[in-house]
Amino acid sequence: MTTTTDVRELQRELSTLRRDLRAAYEWMADVGAARVGVSSLLLARDLDAWRDELLAATFAQAERDQTATSMVEGWSSQPRAKCPLCGDSPATEHGYTMPEGLRRHLHRHRYADRRDWCVVMDAVRRVTRAEGDD
Repeated sequence: MTTTTDVRELQRELSTLRRDLRAAYEWMADVGAARVGVSSLLLARDLDAWRDELLAATFAQAERDQTATSMVEGWSSQPRAKCPLCGDSPATEHGYTMPEGLRRHLHRHRYADRRDWCVVMDAVRRVTRAEGDD
């Protein structure tokens, strides 16, 4: 049988876990933003504008990072780049096709495998959604 004390203890633990998870999301978002030269999420006042700035900076960084090695024999002639936020690339080491492959990775495209979604942008979505709930 669960006592009132047990319930309170579980509620405190849940509150602590939520706070820790939020801090982890914020850290991931800030690290990703720093990689592409965007100000910290913690300093952002307009979260939608911050998210848009992050996406624009990510695409700009990917454009600079795309390499000629993506044009390896047998591969698509489209330029490719790894995700500047999380450093991920699809199963190939050559990166996402530009811009569509990277867009799908960042925007959680419905045809993209869940394992292929950008963990940094996922964290940004969770944090900004939580801010909107406050």
